[in-house]
Amino acid sequence: MRGPSSTVESLFEHLPRKALILVLLLASSLMPLKASGWSGIVLGPSFEFYSISGMSGMDSLVDHSLNLDFDGAYYFAGDIFGLGYGVGAGMIYDTTRHGEDVTALGRFLSIDGRISIAYRHELLEQLDLRFDLGGRFSHRFHHGQDGGGIAGATDSIDAMIRLDLAWELAPSFAVSVLFDLSIPVYSWISGINAAPDGGANGHGVRFMPALAVTYLY
Repeated sequence: MRGPSSTVESLFEHLPRKALILVLLLASSLMPLKASGWSGIVLGPSFEFYSISGMSGMDSLVDHSLNLDFDGAYYFAGDIFGLGYGVGAGMIYDTTRHGEDVTALGRFLSIDGRISIAYRHELLEQLDLRFDLGGRFSHRFHHGQDGGGIAGATDSIDAMIRLDLAWELAPSFAVSVLFDLSIPVYSWISGINAAPDGGANGHGVRFMPALAVTYLY
């Protein structure tokens, strides 16, 4: 009867040595090295320019919002690559449709969440450049006529890119200036009068300059 040691030896005999070495190297490369990250509060205005069909034909809308986000990133590959994340909310304070002010239509809360691949590059000892590439999901409420009640919602899945310049003021504290750009990939609407539920064919762009206060760990 063969013992456990002979069984293990037999297994290794049947595995190509090069394949085994490759697996070990890959596993070691995925091990967290100097794992670190940051989390914090992001505050800034966003500007959205887009066209969306279904609400009343093809609408051209411009929204101005004030956004408050909780964002962060966790770096695991040599302190350079990692995973970015964030959730936020925005108060739409000004909306125009076809160049006319319709603020009452859009003055409500929008919410969103994002996930991204995060990259960090040290420019100076206390200055980092952060880059994120990923996706965002946003949910926007729509008022009824003359701003009365919630008539429906528009949802959107966006491709996003973010640049962030972070200055470390203390070992666990940094402030940063960032620029966030999003482009809708797929949109859909629900519950809006005179608009069929389903694909909304949204096209446009959203950009947001912001300031952030972050905790480093």
